[in-house]
Amino acid sequence: MKGLLLTLALLVQNPAPPPQPAPGPLRLKDTIKDFPRSQLQPSVTGPVSIELNQGSRISYETLAGLAGLNVVFDPDFRDTFAPLSLDKAEIIDAFDRLSMETGNFVEVLNRKTIMVAPNNATKRRDFETQVLKTIYLTNAKAPRDMTGIVTALRTVLNLRYIAQSTARSAIIIRDSPDRIAAAEQIIANLDRSTPGASVPPPIAIDASGNILTSDAAGVQRSAPARSELQLKPDSAVTINVNQDSQASYETLAGMAGLNIIFDRDLRSVSGIPVKLQNVDIRDALDFLCLRTSAFWEVLDSKTIMVSPRNQTKHRDYDRTFIKTFHLSNGTTPLELVEIITALRTLLNIRYIAQVPSANALVIRETPSQLALAEKIIADLDKAMGNQPTVLTAATPLDSGSESSGVLRSRAARKLGPAQSQLRPNVRGPLTVDANGDIRQSYERLAGMAGLHVIFDSRFKDGRVEHFKLKDVEVVDALDFLSLQTATFWEVVDATTILVAPDNQSVRRDLEPQIARTIHLTRIQTPQGLQEVLIALRTLFNAREVDASANAIVMRDTAENVALAETLIADLDR
Repeated sequence: MKGLLLTLALLVQNPAPPPQPAPGPLRLKDTIKDFPRSQLQPSVTGPVSIELNQGSRISYETLAGLAGLNVVFDPDFRDTFAPLSLDKAEIIDAFDRLSMETGNFVEVLNRKTIMVAPNNATKRRDFETQVLKTIYLTNAKAPRDMTGIVTALRTVLNLRYIAQSTARSAIIIRDSPDRIAAAEQIIANLDRSTPGASVPPPIAIDASGNILTSDAAGVQRSAPARSELQLKPDSAVTINVNQDSQASYETLAGMAGLNIIFDRDLRSVSGIPVKLQNVDIRDALDFLCLRTSAFWEVLDSKTIMVSPRNQTKHRDYDRTFIKTFHLSNGTTPLELVEIITALRTLLNIRYIAQVPSANALVIRETPSQLALAEKIIADLDKAMGNQPTVLTAATPLDSGSESSGVLRSRAARKLGPAQSQLRPNVRGPLTVDANGDIRQSYERLAGMAGLHVIFDSRFKDGRVEHFKLKDVEVVDALDFLSLQTATFWEVVDATTILVAPDNQSVRRDLEPQIARTIHLTRIQTPQGLQEVLIALRTLFNAREVDASANAIVMRDTAENVALAETLIADLDR
């Protein structure tokens, strides 16, 4: 291995200079062959000859029109005068030349859509598709050699999301397609192996959370977070509007037969042109969100919510699911530690618990993150002889969100047939159109259902705008009004609800607590019970929970108790 160590030393001492003037390669042509950018299918590849002598936005739209592509612009895109003369240039080269002239970069969103954004580190981090790939080493399997390769990759390519498994002689990387390709070539050179050898199929996630995989038919796209959405019709749409952003969202929702509500902090932006041809309605919503710095979340089969794109709002509204991964091999403590380290390093997963007594890992995350986690676990949980194993994973358990009591309540409501003691005169469907004060909107909605409403002393009134729902149940309408107004509601009696501000302090005061003893039949050792306790504390932040006589004793909200019962049943199966 002296040759390998010498090569590593040379790489670390003489790293390749970073691209200038902006991070990452500027040329789309150099990266279009890499998964998943390889999905782009322009109707014309070239050559084209054209004089582009107007603003840069029109120039991009002109090239996209020639190529039969849709183009989406980042909110911070600046329209500048950048005349460009093209003579028999391939269409991809034309995009690259225009981007070089204007200081932008082009990212592939799907086979017929591209996005244009300013070429800087922040925008690349926001919009570049991330590929997850596991590479098994052939020769450099010693821990010192593997660590040297990882050091070289971090030094030469400035990789952040990289992990190693000494037990499986594997290196796992999450980065942009071009960096993944460069890393694979470096590893092949250092490992003295053939590029692509012993490499499981990669998986990728785009800026909107869609999962991308590759098969013989090409790049396949799925949206696990949106599987329950029922569109009417579920077909491609063409849209060409120039109106304020909320009106555009409402137009798209109306075309899909969906209800839509808006976070109270979402600001409508005027004059947002939306020109899209023959796109899936979910893609159209994604593209509009990218254009307006927002994101959308599915609330039920016919309702979505749009919110500003930031960490706080994602924490409030991203629906998280709990998934149990029963490892099929007898994993050693070292192997389990390496899997957990890889998950935390590559995906920033916080809510993860190990239950060795059940030979399982339990993760609470968004559906897209769970898909990536399952890929990592499957690649590293390999049987002897390098045969991939088939994980036995429970059906994901909807756990609401990290902070929203309303979404947590809706998740727990799906677990069983238990009915709320609330007895409205009319359960639905209702049609609601509220534009006024929050208090008045609750009173009007309660009146439609034959209910009384009282308000907590900490309640503060405000405005409700763009709150329109069609054919919804009373409980759903109350939930959606709560989400839009940052409030929550609790049942007082069969005909009365209490409305209060939605924050942890108020919920802690008002949410009822129940006690429950949950018996276990298979996991009965003191160590196993402690592992279950740690899982509950990690995943639910459960405080009042203990183990006694082969059982878990818990006092918490009804929602957390219901979720805990379902999770324990899966672990104890």
